[in-house]
Amino acid sequence: GVQTCALRSISAKNFSALADYDIGRLEYVHSNSTLEDKDSLYINSLDYLAEKTNKIPFHSEIAAKLATFLLSQTDDSLANVKVIKICDDAIKLYPKSTGAGKCRNLINTIKQPFGQLYGESVYPACHQMIFALDYNNIGSAEIETVKLGNDFDEIIRKGDQEEIRKYLVNAKKVNTISLKLNSSSLFRSQRMEFSHDKLPFGQYALILSTNKNSQEIFQYLIFNISDLAYITYHADKKRVIIVSDRTSGKSVKGVKVTLMSQNYNPGNRQYEFVPTGDFVTDSEGKVTINNHLEQNIKIKLSYKKDILDLNQYHYNYKRYENSETNFAEFFTDRSIYRPGQ
Repeated sequence: GVQTCALRSISAKNFSALADYDIGRLEYVHSNSTLEDKDSLYINSLDYLAEKTNKIPFHSEIAAKLATFLLSQTDDSLANVKVIKICDDAIKLYPKSTGAGKCRNLINTIKQPFGQLYGESVYPACHQMIFALDYNNIGSAEIETVKLGNDFDEIIRKGDQEEIRKYLVNAKKVNTISLKLNSSSLFRSQRMEFSHDKLPFGQYALILSTNKNSQEIFQYLIFNISDLAYITYHADKKRVIIVSDRTSGKSVKGVKVTLMSQNYNPGNRQYEFVPTGDFVTDSEGKVTINNHLEQNIKIKLSYKKDILDLNQYHYNYKRYENSETNFAEFFTDRSIYRPGQ
């Protein structure tokens, strides 16, 4: 078994194989342990094993194993710095080893440029907007705002990221913001909030673009400018839609509510949304729809120049009532009844 292999490795002075067995034992104990401090014990044991094997190339494998585990410790703010130090030292000792290759990959992962935009899906018109950017290993970024046309819905539905990117790059630009960013010395993600001037009604996209050492980041965020908001629910075999002002919460009368139903087009073998009904909100901002059951629908709101289409789909379904069932149960004086006994 394992003990026999370990003894043979010792007798043959195959310290790499012996260290590999030690790693296996440590992983087994760590994964099955119920101790509260099992993570720190595992880290200390790997660190000790790495120190004892620094005279053989297998040391880099242990260093990579230790660095990989440290990278998973999200509560340690210094984890990324520790990983880079461990990996750099292992690469210097044994640059051509397999473990050194793993260490390089870990360092590249930590130093990979990252950017992610965040914001609301809808902002009221005539109000300044606030967005956020999570970033790492980026010194500067350019945020462009582009106006989206009605044809963008079809492109986004197809889901072809290259086609989406091409559309956004060529879309009409309405604003540009240049951000100066401070990269963290701890190689950890940071967040910056930035403001954006008010925009007229419509659908827009923020585009984040940056280039660092030929590693380009291209990321986008779609948002809408509208003073409308709605809630919808399905009850008593009816679909109810209530439209209100996004800022004040007051109901809005006279809003055109267009329902788009999902139909299958055999010509292109795709599902398409087509208009199937127009309704107008009453004094309570309400629309009640009696049909369109068992259909996947999309809601589009129009009020003067304000058009809101969130591409959110709602499924109407029938609620089936529980039917009464008659049954009977037979009980015997035995816990287990066996015929013939």
